[in-house]
Amino acid sequence: INYPKAIPEDKIFVEYPNVHRTFYQSITEADILFVVNKNDSELEGYIGASTFAEISFALAQRLVYGRDIKIIILEIPNQNCHCYDEIMKWMKYGWITLYDDLTFNLEEKIKEYLKAHGITLKKDKIEELASQIENELAK
Repeated sequence: INYPKAIPEDKIFVEYPNVHRTFYQSITEADILFVVNKNDSELEGYIGASTFAEISFALAQRLVYGRDIKIIILEIPNQNCHCYDEIMKWMKYGWITLYDDLTFNLEEKIKEYLKAHGITLKKDKIEELASQIENELAK
């Protein structure tokens, strides 16, 4: 899981560009962009400008460069979000998947990913990783 780290206020002008460059580079290397849009503000299913930019960037990687990146959102965006219509359209095209629509075993997906990348982990480590991901989603 890679997401932009918090930047101390006194270092914002120095660190901001590098943190975002690194994060967007991570998107270009990802197989999945999972958007946890749960109560990010006062709106249920909130997707703000930065998150919409990240989704758009991932989608561009897919459409322009043929990257096989899956974009998954946790909740339907709130209708008051500025990007609501676009996200709903992209979901109709199948470019974005709603998490509830997925029916997979997280541990199995982790094993598939590791195998595809030649990585070996013991069963307890895979279970621990799946648990960490599920805990993050539950927050």
